[in-house]
Amino acid sequence: IYMFGNPPYKGFNKQTSQQKIDMCNVFPSNVSFLKLDYVSCWLYKASEYVLKCNAKIAFVTTSSIIQGEQVELIWPLIFSKGVEIFFAYRPFFWENNAKDPASVMCVVLGLQKKGLNSKKYIIENGIIKEANYINAYLTDADNIFVHSSTKSLSPRPIMTMGSNAIDGKNLIITSEEKDNFISENPNAKKFIRRYMGGADFLNNKYRYCLWIDDESYQEALSYSFIAKKVAQCKEYRLSAGRDARKVADKPYRFCYKTHQDKSAIIVPQTTTERRIYLPVGITNDDTVISAKGFAIYELDIFIFGILSSKMHHVWMEITSGKPAGGGYAYSVKLTYNTFPLPEIKSNIKELITIKALEILSIREKYTTKTLAELYHQDYMPDDLLKAHQDLDNIIEKKKQKERFLTDEQRLRVLLSMYKELVGKI
Repeated sequence: IYMFGNPPYKGFNKQTSQQKIDMCNVFPSNVSFLKLDYVSCWLYKASEYVLKCNAKIAFVTTSSIIQGEQVELIWPLIFSKGVEIFFAYRPFFWENNAKDPASVMCVVLGLQKKGLNSKKYIIENGIIKEANYINAYLTDADNIFVHSSTKSLSPRPIMTMGSNAIDGKNLIITSEEKDNFISENPNAKKFIRRYMGGADFLNNKYRYCLWIDDESYQEALSYSFIAKKVAQCKEYRLSAGRDARKVADKPYRFCYKTHQDKSAIIVPQTTTERRIYLPVGITNDDTVISAKGFAIYELDIFIFGILSSKMHHVWMEITSGKPAGGGYAYSVKLTYNTFPLPEIKSNIKELITIKALEILSIREKYTTKTLAELYHQDYMPDDLLKAHQDLDNIIEKKKQKERFLTDEQRLRVLLSMYKELVGKI
């Protein structure tokens, strides 16, 4: 039986009312499906079909179904029915030639009743490998599900979301506004800081914010430009949501302040599939990282190196969510806190740190290019790519004599390390 279809690959928040009803009709009442893509209906119905008919079924689907929170929501349900994956084509980039072209990361996977004795295969980058078992992350490994954690599973600095103004954009100012104000009021420079989200960081965009503490807000309000911005912020908050209203009496300050007056590692909230490494950076002590980025305020170049590695990128691909516009939405609880980082000897840490510093140094050579340009997989400069590959060599030789050939090999080792790490807690 051949059935062809093209279901909308919509997350729950993007689904129509009828599609939400479909979700309710398909899944049992005791199943939490509120964070599942609409295409999960097809997977679930297919698992019921192959179980009853000893059939095999194959899907091309967006890779969101094998990453982030969705994995532990849908796949235990499917596997518990006695259904297994018998072949998988791991994530690949696909686009069409339509007038409004689609451009997404896809996977191809086949489902069958468990025990049909078919050989199992994993395909990646043209390499076909026979597998003993294929888990929900399309890896030849046991069924391991990564669960979110509010604390890091191994010792490392805390990563936190950046500061959130909830100000109606009244505390945020442009470069032009900043320059005009400071030129007329040089003593007011202390009330303005650079404001950086993930997109600002990646595209070298400059924005600024008013940064005023409780002790100096009266002085700050003596400047008419600041007083006007603060008044507009208060007006906005009084008519906005609950969180905004709670701080309407302090309209001169951010609603959620995580900033610390020290240098930090910045991680963009989202990154595209067109990058083979996660671009991370370092900010100075007077840069306020926005809620569109994550911050590590205990600056450690070794950790910068780990986050810049291929191993971490592979882990991010399966644990971070997929935003509506594509790419990856980095997760502190599912990606950073769960990343299996074993104890590393001091001499290896030093090598990783040296190579991380080299990566930062190479970036400085390309002053006319943004990080978004430098880290596009098709245009990454050879010396920067080699520095990252050298870093990978150092990290990956911790587990084997040579670098891995595929991301599936990396993931298999990472999942094994994760299982071991969780078992010790």
